[in-house]
Amino acid sequence: MTMPGSVRAAQVVIWAMAGLTMLIVLVWGFASSAEDAGRLFATNTMGWALFFMAFNYHRSGSGARTASVVLAVVQIVFSLGGLANGTGGGGLPLLGAISVAVLLNQSSARAWFNRPRGTGLPYGH
Repeated sequence: MTMPGSVRAAQVVIWAMAGLTMLIVLVWGFASSAEDAGRLFATNTMGWALFFMAFNYHRSGSGARTASVVLAVVQIVFSLGGLANGTGGGGLPLLGAISVAVLLNQSSARAWFNRPRGTGLPYGH
């Protein structure tokens, strides 16, 4: 079974968002203060967890999809909080987290994460 486009798109969105966010954090840190950059970095905490989880989507089960959706929803809340208190940078992670939540809730993504897996033992034993 081949990874569906919705799961691959979620991976790409997660990785792109992490890269862009890190770039923004670095630029923000150089342009203002380390404290401001730290606040911006912390606003994206769930995005960092998603970044590392996305590397295992090719072999993960339904728990990884559920955890990823929950992390994306929490990231949405954090991003809204960042926008509300003026921390900055909340809009980009907000859009990324919404995209990930939508992509991973498609039926093809559910089917991918619920697919049967082998035992991992040689010769099926």
